[in-house]
Amino acid sequence: MVIPNRKSKILSSPLTNHQKRRLAQLAREAHRAYLNSEDCPDQPLSADEFRHHHCHLACDKPGLTLATQSDYKAIESHFLQLLGRHQAAFQAQLRHATESRRLVEFKLDAACQQWRLNLAYANKICQRQYKCDLADATEKQLWRLVYTINNRGRAKSKHNQQEHIETTSVSSC
Repeated sequence: MVIPNRKSKILSSPLTNHQKRRLAQLAREAHRAYLNSEDCPDQPLSADEFRHHHCHLACDKPGLTLATQSDYKAIESHFLQLLGRHQAAFQAQLRHATESRRLVEFKLDAACQQWRLNLAYANKICQRQYKCDLADATEKQLWRLVYTINNRGRAKSKHNQQEHIETTSVSSC
């Protein structure tokens, strides 16, 4: 059974205007710091050229308009590093590295809430199917759990609707 890669769809969506604005502000600050640095050449890059060059270095995309959700933290980390904000850059890089894991954990939690199930239920399924706890499961296993939870929730809901229909039709006779 092939599971469609939902995370690629979510993480490949374009940056929001708010995100682009935030990154452009960081790029402007970094450009000002670049212009004021001793390393600045006689013919410095313009603000646009600087932003495009550093976006390309951070995520291999030529600018913010082509950047996606999966690129956001990498670009933010890069500009923070240029500004000398190393702790914040490290935090952004760490979030970038764990982005897809956090996404699937969020989706699993949302699926459990949607079907009014406890995460302990998902953990039991994980232990039975993959012989590990949720914390030790791979991203692929977690995505499969999301589908399992949703499929079981839909089946239970459909079963409950059928029972309700049968109960109401018997009582009306």
